[in-house]
Amino acid sequence: MILLLLWTGLFPVFSDSSGSVSGSPSPGLSRRILSVTVEGNTQTRDYIILREVALKPGETVNERQIAYFADRIYSLNLFTSVTWRTVPETSQDGYHLIFTVTERWFWLVYPLLTIKTEEGKSVLDTDSYTNFSYGIGFYHTNIAGRNIFLKTKLQLGSDRFFSVNMVNPNPFYSTSLHWTFNLILQTGDVNKKLGGKVDNSRSNNNSITVSSGIFHRYSPYTVYGMAGEYKQVVTNGNDPDGRVNLLNAGPAIDQNVGINVSWQRNTRNSSEVAMNGYLQSAYLSHYLETNTGATFGLFIADARIYHPLEDWLTLAAMVNYETGIGREIPFYHHSYVGKDTQIRGYQSMILQNVNRIVAKAELRTPLVTPYTFTIQWMPIDQFREFRWGLYASAFVDAGWVKEPGEVYPALMDYLKREDLIRYYERPLMGAGISFNLILPYSLNYKAEMAFNQQGDLTFWISSGTAF
Repeated sequence: MILLLLWTGLFPVFSDSSGSVSGSPSPGLSRRILSVTVEGNTQTRDYIILREVALKPGETVNERQIAYFADRIYSLNLFTSVTWRTVPETSQDGYHLIFTVTERWFWLVYPLLTIKTEEGKSVLDTDSYTNFSYGIGFYHTNIAGRNIFLKTKLQLGSDRFFSVNMVNPNPFYSTSLHWTFNLILQTGDVNKKLGGKVDNSRSNNNSITVSSGIFHRYSPYTVYGMAGEYKQVVTNGNDPDGRVNLLNAGPAIDQNVGINVSWQRNTRNSSEVAMNGYLQSAYLSHYLETNTGATFGLFIADARIYHPLEDWLTLAAMVNYETGIGREIPFYHHSYVGKDTQIRGYQSMILQNVNRIVAKAELRTPLVTPYTFTIQWMPIDQFREFRWGLYASAFVDAGWVKEPGEVYPALMDYLKREDLIRYYERPLMGAGISFNLILPYSLNYKAEMAFNQQGDLTFWISSGTAF
C-alpha cells in the first residue's frame, strides 16, 4: 500500500544541449534565470509542472541543471516530450527559461506479464516455467489536470489479484497536500506456485486490503505523511486428510487494523532508469489483530544512490533494511522475494521473515539513449511523439534473512521437511545481467538472468522499472 511511497529515489539523467530530454551533456553555459514559464499544457495546471523546477528568480544554473529539471517534468508521466529554451533579457542581464511540453494521452489500457523459471532448471526447459501470470491494467494519470492518478489491475495465473489505486498528488496548491486510496483483492494458490508439489492441498488464501492516507509535499523532493489500513485474510484451513494449510495455521478469518507513517526524499530525474541521484526513505507501521488483541509492527529503511562514473556509465547501489516489532508478523504480512528487494537468482517462492537486509549494486549503461521521435502523419496529436530506449546492467545482489521464531512450529517443521519453502540464515547472493526496455507511455519491461550461489541459473521477464 503506502509502501508505494518507499520506491526508488534519486537525482538526474540529464538531457542533451539542444534542450530535449535524454543524454548526459557537459555542464554547458551558465545562465542567470529571471523567470520560469511553461507552454504547451492545454490540460495540465501550470503549478503541477513548475513545482518540479526548484529555481528562484535570480539564480544561476547551467545547461545540465536545466536538463535535470526537464527530466523531472518528463517523469511526471504526463508528457510525450519536454524541451526547454532560454530567451535573453539584456536589460536585466539574465534569461527567461521556458519549458515546452507536449501532453500525452492520459488514459491507457496495458498488458501485465510475468514469467519465472524454477531454481536449478534450464531456461530452455519449458516445464520450468511454472510461475506464469498475465492480466490487464487501466490508468488515468491526469484527472482535472491536477495529476490525479487512478489505476486498476486484474491479473490471473500464478498470482491472482484485483486492485484499485488512487493518488491525488496535489489537490491544494497552497498547502501541497495529497491523499491516497487503495483497494486490493488478492488470492494466492501456493500449490500452483510450488509446481504442484502439494497434491490436493487446499492452499488458497484470499485477502482484502483497504487503506487511505494524507501526505504533505514539504519541498520539491520531500514527502511525509500518515495512512490507515484494514486487512482481512480468509484461509481454507486444513484439509480433511490432515494436510497442512501452507499460508496460515491459525483462524480461518484474520482481521487487523493499522496505522503507518512514512518519509521520503527523492531527487531522481527519471522514474524509469535512474542514472544520477539518491533516495532516503523510512516507514513505520503498527497493527492490531482484532480477533486476538495481539499487536505487531514493521520498520523499513531504504537508501539508494546513483553515481555517474562517465556520461554513459552509472554505478547504482541500494541497501534496504526491514525488521518486525513486537510479536511475530502473521504470514500474510511477510514479504516475498520480489520487486526491488528481491535477491535476484532466487526467483521461486522463498518466504522471507521480515527481519532482513538486502544490498544491491549494478553498473548501468544505455544501449539506446532514450530519445523522442515524431510521426507527423498520426491524426491524434497525443500519439505523434514517442520516447523509447534500452539499458543494460550487470548486477550483484546479496542479502541476509533471519530464521523466523516459533510462531507455528509444526507448520515450520512440515515446510522444511518437505522442502516446500526454504528459509535462509546464511547470506544469499546472486549475480547476472538485466535489460530494461523503455517504451512509449511509460511502459517498461525487464529481462533478467542471474546465477545464485548454488550455481542455479534463473531467467525471468516482467513489467516494471529498474530499482
